[in-house]
Amino acid sequence: MYRKDDFLASLKKEAKIIRHLATTIPAGQLGYRPTPGQRSTLELLQYLSFSPLSTAIYLVSGSWDH
Repeated sequence: MYRKDDFLASLKKEAKIIRHLATTIPAGQLGYRPTPGQRSTLELLQYLSFSPLSTAIYLVSGSWDH
C-alpha cells in the first residue's frame, strides 16, 4: 500500500531531480525552445515544479478543479 511517507519521499526525490536539472542549464538558455510550438526551458521547469503540487492538492481535495 502506498503510504503518506512514500508519497512525501517521492516528492522530495522529484524536487531533488528538478533542482539538479535546473543547475545544469547554461546561462542565458532559459528562453530556448526546440521548436516554436514547444515549451521554453523556463516554462518546462515551471511545469515540472508545479506537477507534484497539483497531485498533492488532488490527493487532499479529491478533485482536479483547483
